[in-house]
Order: sequence, then structure tokens, then C-alpha cells
Amino acid sequence: MKKNPEQTTRTKQKLKDAFWELYSTRNKVTVDSVSKAAGYNRCTFYRYYTDVDAVLLEIEQELCTSITQIVHKHISSEHTNSFVEDIASFYETESDKILFLLGKYGSPRFSHMMKEQMAPLISRRFPHIDQTYHKIITGFLFGALTSSLSEWYQSGKIIPLQELIDTVSSIVTVGISGLCTPPVAE
Repeated sequence: MKKNPEQTTRTKQKLKDAFWELYSTRNKVTVDSVSKAAGYNRCTFYRYYTDVDAVLLEIEQELCTSITQIVHKHISSEHTNSFVEDIASFYETESDKILFLLGKYGSPRFSHMMKEQMAPLISRRFPHIDQTYHKIITGFLFGALTSSLSEWYQSGKIIPLQELIDTVSSIVTVGISGLCTPPVAE
């Protein structure tokens, strides 16, 4: 029996949506609970996934694929601002998943996957980085960018996006001291 590709896509999406609803609200996630929440039986679940971790992995991979597309779009560009803008835009549309996956109850695997996706852009942007420090710098830049975007988004976007982009770009290129006001002499 041939599967209808549109039906397969809809069924998998319903299973992923049901999984995400349970996972993000920290409910118990089992094959039974996901199947029931999606309106299917266990057999349908197993037709598409081996276990609930396979659903999470697919969600993580889909998010990382989008990050990869953004990275490859900007890998040869000299404009850091447009990269940060595209990441911020993506972040905004997928913030519920990204914030949760990078947060306290999220997935260490997802954080690692995202860093791996951003590494080529960092290598291209900073070609003279000593390879000894590449992973450290990649981790720092990834942490700074994701943390800054999280804080900005969770604080209700207290500054305009362009100001956030300029601030993050300035910190990366000049350092934090350029943003600090020197102490006033008494």
C-alpha cells in the first residue's frame, strides 16, 4: 500500500504537535500519551517513529536545518547585522521551542547541535582564530547570541531589534567595555 505524502506529513505534524504540547508543559511523554493527544493509536505512532526521543530529535533537527540555511545564506557576507537580524526573526517565530530547548528543562543535545550549525559561520567570519581556541570562541559567541536573544525576547523586546543587533555586534567586535560608562570621579 502506497502512502500519501500529504497525509504522511499531516500525520507526522499532528504527532509532533502533540509531543511538543506534552513535552513543553513537562507532562509525561510516552508513546501512548502522544498517540492519544494526536488522536491516533500506538500503531500509527510506530509507523513514523521508533520512540518519543525520535520525535524530539526530528523537531531539533528541523530547527537546526533552519539555522543551517541562515548560516549558509550569510557565510560569505561581510554584514554581521543581517545575520543577527535573520537569527532574531527565526528566533521570534520559533521562540517557544528554542527557549524551552535551550532552557532549564530543555535538551543539551539541541544546544550542541545549534553550536555545530553556527561553527562554519564563525570560522568564516574569524578566519585567523587559532584552532586551539575555536571551540571556546564558538561556545562563547553561541552562548552570547542565544542568551541575548532570550533576554531580549523574554523582557518584552525592551529595545528595538536594530538596537539589539547593533549592541550584540558591538560586543562581539569591540567588547563589553565599549558599552560601559566609566565611573564618575568624585
